[in-house]
Amino acid sequence: MRHKSFQRTIAALSACAIECNYSASASLDLNEVETKMLSHSIRLQRDCAAVCDLAMQTLAGGTEFVRQITKLCHEICQVCAEECEKYSYMEHCKRCAEACRACAVECCGLSQM
Repeated sequence: MRHKSFQRTIAALSACAIECNYSASASLDLNEVETKMLSHSIRLQRDCAAVCDLAMQTLAGGTEFVRQITKLCHEICQVCAEECEKYSYMEHCKRCAEACRACAVECCGLSQM
């Protein structure tokens, strides 16, 4: 089965989507001032999680769009990590940045195949 060769990347995508969704939710639970400050991060985290979910589906299905979608995932994970690192003093943002960095590395290899 083709998707077996992508297990490591699928695991990184899943971890990234989970951390992005968790971080976005945790940011919404902060006080109004902090949530407003993190509004761009929240949007990026939601987009990143959605792209990671799409990439997982694409890898599981093994379509001809693997390269393009993992390239997009690599790019958004890098941007999301950079944004979250600005707020790494918050544990949820720190974990999100780490998961995004790891996912970007995994997707980079596939986007160049």
